[in-house]
Amino acid sequence: MKILIIGGNRFFGKRLAQLFLQQGIDLTLLNRGKLDDGFGKNIKRIIMDRRILDSKHPDLNQKWDYVFDQVCYDSHEARSAIETFRDKTSNYVFTSTLSVYNPGADLKEDDFDSCHYKFNQDCNQKLNYGEAKRQAESLFIQQKYFKVTAVRLPYVLGPDDYTQRLNFHIQKIMQNSPIYFPNINAKNSFIHAEDAALFLAYLIKNEILGPINCSSKTPLSLKELVQTIEKITNSQAKICNEENEKNSSPYGDKNDFYADVSKLSKLNFKCKEIKEWLPELILSESKKYTDPS
Repeated sequence: MKILIIGGNRFFGKRLAQLFLQQGIDLTLLNRGKLDDGFGKNIKRIIMDRRILDSKHPDLNQKWDYVFDQVCYDSHEARSAIETFRDKTSNYVFTSTLSVYNPGADLKEDDFDSCHYKFNQDCNQKLNYGEAKRQAESLFIQQKYFKVTAVRLPYVLGPDDYTQRLNFHIQKIMQNSPIYFPNINAKNSFIHAEDAALFLAYLIKNEILGPINCSSKTPLSLKELVQTIEKITNSQAKICNEENEKNSSPYGDKNDFYADVSKLSKLNFKCKEIKEWLPELILSESKKYTDPS
């Protein structure tokens, strides 16, 4: 089997690549080549900026059984990918996001219908991340060239999370620096990077078409997150009432924002519950901020 991963050189995309290598899959990564993926001669590489895909590039003159797109963020990138891979694969897995939904509780796949979504003006992720991903997902789902799975992921956590969103909270709490939450009782969905990669890999042997939510079943409130960090680090959070650019939580949703995973639960796949892995992750990450003296 031949697989192409667009991205694949960091975080859960790199974990996905490792899983495929363990299965002996003929694997190619397409990215700008600015990060060392660590795979040496075990993979093939196409050095290219996915925003300016060149369908006539000689390295793209081949076919893959699956293309996994980890880093498509807007309609421009989606159109370019569709044009480039329309005759080069029959299966396309798009890493989407829960941000395609409006905030709410128990968000189901039908709450955003990418099969019929129409838009008049392209949006990029800097203007509106959720709308940009809605547009990208809709273009993939509505095209007719290859089968598409859109995996709607929540906040992804792990020891190599380049966003450092969890670590923002750990560091602030350990240093007794103020944190602002619009609503500390708001609940969110989370998933461990390992489970995100495992589910993506699961798809090559288990066909699932269209959108699917993938996260730990039970959401976690921001208050529970803070309390867990306090307990693990033996620290006291300093919650403030006024927001500024330094203290605003990157998980600062005003309302509940979590997924219903009934569709996922019917499959032979289960994400670990967040309370099974969050304490260990916090403990590991907190060591980065421990004063050696």
